[in-house]
Amino acid sequence: MPSTPMQAARRRLSSTAGQSAITIWVVVLLMSGQGFRYLVGLPMYGAMCALTVVTVVVAFRTTWRDLRPPLLVGAFVGLAALSILWSATRAITLLAVVVMLVTTYIAIVTARGTSATEFMVRLYRGLQISLALGIIFEIVVASLFLGQIGPFMPDLVNIAGEGSGLKEVVWSDGVLFQGGPIQGFVGNRNPFGAIALFLVIVTFVLMLERRIGRTEGWVSIGAAAGVHLLTQSATVTASAAYLVAIAVGAIVIRRVPLRTKRVLSFTILAFSAVAAVLTLKYSQGIFALLGRDSDLTSRTEIWEDVIAFAQQRPDGWGFVGYWPIWQYPYSEIGTEVKWVRPTHAHNAFLDVWLQLGLIGLVLLVAMLVLLFGSAWRLVERAGKGDTFIPLGWALLTVALSLQALTESRLLVEGGWFLLVALYCMGPPVFRLTIVDPEMVHSGVRRKDRRMAGTITEFTGIDHVLLTIPVGGEEQARRFYGEVLGMVEVPRPDTIRHPDACWFEAGDVVLHLVPDDRFEPIRTGHPAIVVEDLGAIEAALNDAGHATERSDHSLPGIRRFHTTDVFGNSLEFQQA
Repeated sequence: MPSTPMQAARRRLSSTAGQSAITIWVVVLLMSGQGFRYLVGLPMYGAMCALTVVTVVVAFRTTWRDLRPPLLVGAFVGLAALSILWSATRAITLLAVVVMLVTTYIAIVTARGTSATEFMVRLYRGLQISLALGIIFEIVVASLFLGQIGPFMPDLVNIAGEGSGLKEVVWSDGVLFQGGPIQGFVGNRNPFGAIALFLVIVTFVLMLERRIGRTEGWVSIGAAAGVHLLTQSATVTASAAYLVAIAVGAIVIRRVPLRTKRVLSFTILAFSAVAAVLTLKYSQGIFALLGRDSDLTSRTEIWEDVIAFAQQRPDGWGFVGYWPIWQYPYSEIGTEVKWVRPTHAHNAFLDVWLQLGLIGLVLLVAMLVLLFGSAWRLVERAGKGDTFIPLGWALLTVALSLQALTESRLLVEGGWFLLVALYCMGPPVFRLTIVDPEMVHSGVRRKDRRMAGTITEFTGIDHVLLTIPVGGEEQARRFYGEVLGMVEVPRPDTIRHPDACWFEAGDVVLHLVPDDRFEPIRTGHPAIVVEDLGAIEAALNDAGHATERSDHSLPGIRRFHTTDVFGNSLEFQQA
């Protein structure tokens, strides 16, 4: 029976190509949301978002288990939802929470719906388009001599009122050919510069992973660097300096012996902390060097007002995302700012303190610190041949954290989407002392590497049974027990193989059963994962058993093949 057009459309959306295109569009929409609102207005923008959500639901078929958010992300969203109860602006808070829930859902399903590397590729394409969109927009405005232009749709001014200051919002100054500063399609030079910075990070990592060509990669980096220079964003300049230092340190860590990695890693982090303290202490001189006022373009005035209001309500004024500046207390914040009325605190940490109180602030700081720490643990364990994806996670987390010092976009749209996606891809943040070797080598948790079954979930293999010749029990004990170091365990009395030998080590269970028609297995074999491949190989060689290396056949996997004393083929891997 031929499929209907609706069924065919669903198949196209749920295909790999369809999911990739949808994820790329999501990145563009969330990173450049302000530009779309300026272009088509809030009603049409809302319709675009609703259609995008429906498309994501159709394309990414997920189970309730797949939708479980990481613990800290769930706690933060839950606190935002609870703040409806005490919010000073309940209707706005309700709307903001719905938007956050939807953004969180999209981040979870798009990040978990593919591999970490493939998500990075899709993020790269979305950032590429976002950057190109901004460049084309500025070229059009400058080429047509439009001069300074504001948003095409005035609905934001209509909602906020004539006295809100939004009437003076500038979408573009049209000064691209004069050397900037440019604001891009997003309509703000700091977020546009941040898009360029994120693109450089992802491009750098994918070039190291050899997922994109060098020519394409360098063109993307060159375009992003040019945009950064034209935005003249001091925030992005300072962030880039820190990120370059961390990236260089991470590359060096990969090349030193294992015993030196931890010391070098601690040294790099210590110097980074000292540099941050010195930056704060000598901020006036640094800002002057970068051509910015010491008050960070009136941000300190905004911060003083935010702190004053945050101290009035320890539980916060209720989550709102972007401020409804026509309602109290947001109508009273930043009233002395000369350029335009602020719609956020220009500092995500102060903003979350204002909206969700000290508990929200602690949760946000914990999310960023633990996310970076868990990713960095993988970076400091990495060596030659291992994936660079965890380095991308660490650098993106640092970039988001530094941007959060002068912008509040970490709490909304593209910033929140990227933070949640990083949490879903990275290692569990509460297991800083347990490093998954699989993630070090390939960037994928071993338990996430397999596809779910179509009937039920397959959770593991209880044991592997190998046959041995009749009377070969003692030889088996010497090989598996003495050479390999596995532990023989007693068999249940009910087992129907009374002469069988059972061995265990870690999660590996082998049952060796005598068979009077025994023939050694040459092709089929168990692949046993160990923590120290070299130690097992040395033990086998010392006992006179040959081993054959095949490290390069599976990227990121070190392994060798051998045979047991009976000729059964065995494979050992270090994941």
